[in-house]
Amino acid sequence: MLDLLAVRLAELRDDVGKVKRVADLAESRHSRLDGIRGIRKEIRDGLLDARGLILDYRRGADAPELEVLGDLDALLIDLDRKVDQAGVMLDQLNGSMIRLMNIDTLSVRCDAISTEVDRVEAESRAGTMDRAAAWAAVDELIDTTARRLFADYVDLLGGLTLRDTGLDDRVSELTDRLLEELAAPLRSVPARPAELVGAQSVGDLVMLWFPEWTIWDVPLFGHEAGLAWGHTSQLARGLLGESPTPERRGLAADAYAAYALGPAYACAVLLLRMRPRSASDMDRAYVILEVLRATSGDGMAAAVIQEVADCWRGAVTQRGADPEPGRRAELDAFVAEALGTLRNIGVFPGFDSMQWAKEAAGPHAAIGQGTGGEATARGRLNAAWAARLMLSDPHDADAVHQIAEAARALPWPRKTGPARERQSGRPGQAPYGKR
Repeated sequence: MLDLLAVRLAELRDDVGKVKRVADLAESRHSRLDGIRGIRKEIRDGLLDARGLILDYRRGADAPELEVLGDLDALLIDLDRKVDQAGVMLDQLNGSMIRLMNIDTLSVRCDAISTEVDRVEAESRAGTMDRAAAWAAVDELIDTTARRLFADYVDLLGGLTLRDTGLDDRVSELTDRLLEELAAPLRSVPARPAELVGAQSVGDLVMLWFPEWTIWDVPLFGHEAGLAWGHTSQLARGLLGESPTPERRGLAADAYAAYALGPAYACAVLLLRMRPRSASDMDRAYVILEVLRATSGDGMAAAVIQEVADCWRGAVTQRGADPEPGRRAELDAFVAEALGTLRNIGVFPGFDSMQWAKEAAGPHAAIGQGTGGEATARGRLNAAWAARLMLSDPHDADAVHQIAEAARALPWPRKTGPARERQSGRPGQAPYGKR
């Protein structure tokens, strides 16, 4: 006799297996690329050794073969150049394939569901689980755990399509560049509104929750980089303590983002995200603004910060709340400790008044004049927000759109390798949740 419970369990096992097969295939592709990169390194090392031997031989020889050795050395130099080109192509291919996820994350979720399916099926057959309990377990798997897995899987594939086709207005590229500048090993993928999918990021991917697919929202991802730093850095552990609360982790991430991104972070998070009547958001806003005031000096950066602070303070007052935090002394102590810690980071300079002049002043002038000097992600984000806030009518939608387009059109500087953090190395992969 056909057993509907057995049918549902078998169908669920098959559906989860489809997701796992794709995850395993994606990982195998990257493993093969890693193998090719290893072979390339061996070839390059061999070429360098051969050229060294030729150089040593030519120093001690005076025979006619010197001319032949010279030709051979030129050939090896050309081969070395081609191997370098192959390395660039491999890096580009790896970037375009993007590790679809922390594959382990998706695979582990698939394995956990499959294990639960096996358990329910075995206990149901053995009679140690009654039918009502078995049906309840199946409903839980299908309606919650598996549904979230399938939603993440489909969103991921759709987001990768948007990235590859540029239909996200290249916001993913800008976010990736920003995260690279901060040496955060994260990649961004467009996704549905967060409230529809539970706002969970997948492995080392950061979700660009719709409608945050604009240049104005990109600074928000400084917070994600701050969370990564907080989970992996020895410096951050000193700031966070032994058992940090989620609130302290969040404040540390805000301080990190403000220090790393400058006024652009305050513009994005205070003007687009925070609620002016939330006590926790008011504490966050205070920390962000105080970090920026301590690093901005005078000039355009300070003017932008003051404009944002005034706007935020006015909104808090309009909502009937006190713009001054109730625990100001505690927050001031945290800001002082955070700044003392953040100034020891060596993977990038903090975005202070000096960096504003170096990275944002030129792009700001270029946006206004319609010309194109190269700009880092931090520079163009700060330049764009400054240009927007300095408009005679900062609510002019057409003018705001023109600024965004001009900032996106600025050329990128040539990439260079990041320095190392003085005490803890690069931020590493960590779990992320809702910002």
